[in-house]
Amino acid sequence: MSKVSKLQVQPQMFLPQPKEDSHWALVLKSQIAQAMLEHVAKRSDTKVAIATKPPVIEQISYEEPDITMLKLMIASENLSQGVGEVFEAIVNQSRMSMTKFANHLQIINADLASLLGGAHTLWKIGHAIYSKHYGKSSDLRDSGAWRFLSGLGIPCPTAVDKKDYTLMIKNMEKIHTATLVYCIRVVMGIDKESASNELPKYPSEKLNKYIEETFNRFFTPEAKKKAAEKSPKLSNLLLRLSDFATVVEGNAAMKCDDIGRLMNVWKRWSVISQGIKKLTQYLIQLRQMIILLNEVFPCGLAHVIKHSLLIAPSGRQNHFLAKDQYLKMQKFWLKFFFKHSGRGTNIDRLMNSYSVNITLIGEFVPAPIKNFYSIGLKNLKEKFKKKGRPINKLRPLSMGVWDPNSDHSHLGQAEEGSNVSSSGNN
Repeated sequence: MSKVSKLQVQPQMFLPQPKEDSHWALVLKSQIAQAMLEHVAKRSDTKVAIATKPPVIEQISYEEPDITMLKLMIASENLSQGVGEVFEAIVNQSRMSMTKFANHLQIINADLASLLGGAHTLWKIGHAIYSKHYGKSSDLRDSGAWRFLSGLGIPCPTAVDKKDYTLMIKNMEKIHTATLVYCIRVVMGIDKESASNELPKYPSEKLNKYIEETFNRFFTPEAKKKAAEKSPKLSNLLLRLSDFATVVEGNAAMKCDDIGRLMNVWKRWSVISQGIKKLTQYLIQLRQMIILLNEVFPCGLAHVIKHSLLIAPSGRQNHFLAKDQYLKMQKFWLKFFFKHSGRGTNIDRLMNSYSVNITLIGEFVPAPIKNFYSIGLKNLKEKFKKKGRPINKLRPLSMGVWDPNSDHSHLGQAEEGSNVSSSGNN
């Protein structure tokens, strides 16, 4: 860290290397292939492999993390005094001496805002990109992303709501997939035809050719340059495809525990943030984070930090969360108890009992629900076997109806030993 003041920042620190560019092309082709196989066509053979997921770069272990929640701390808003009080509280709870704690403490940067979390970065940059391409739903001449939401039957608000993180990412994924499907159908020459419920089958070699053509026609720099010269509407669509692809890939990389893919996306976002005015904060912090991890920190320390950005709370593969998102979830439960529980509003109880045990909520075993079908079947059997056949009460009423073909009276039809009063005619 002492050498940072003399570090000369170069543009190539933020630009993808040739190897990373090649991997990004595979990412885009995998997105095209996934949209094709899910919504356009199926392959009739397996002669040619069609990848629906990009190659792995650097995966994180999905071992269940051992996380110990510390008690809530009351600290001063004064920076130096507050930090000292937090350190003192950590030492008291960890039962370490201050000397041992100081030996283990690694100060990465004095500004906490420069150490970004995966979910918060995706949220902020995703919202900025979404707002840039959303358009004006009140203007019918506008051809922004809102038109795809409208075509899919999804409500289109007049402005993008950044508070609902999950809904925003899901809508961006749906818009991106719908756009890819349209582009694929244009390349295949079936964009004017109605979509059938059953997907047609094509040879895998032909489908792979369509994927390559879609990539060359809608994702290459030559295609973007040509569209910018001839059609502003097409140019906007191609730019939206490229920008949304980074958000979709960033979300997928976090879920499937590939920090290498996520770092490639962060590099692209560090360049995108230069052109979006709303990202003034990330104009500096995201680039500083990349420089720290790639240029300043030793390989071992950079490895530890990168592999601690994502965790698998349940210990399952492809079920990863950004650590800051996991902590946000625990914070939500604390707020819930504080607002909805009389005992939770006691600050001492909230600190000493609730905050340290908040992770146990995920281990809560709900009360079992009875199988009503099996219970009903059991009751029917019991009524059938019971003396007097109580199940006969379920017969429709026939009071006053006489069968002329019957030689016996209605009472004579009762079985010997049966209880006539329970036959359903009482």
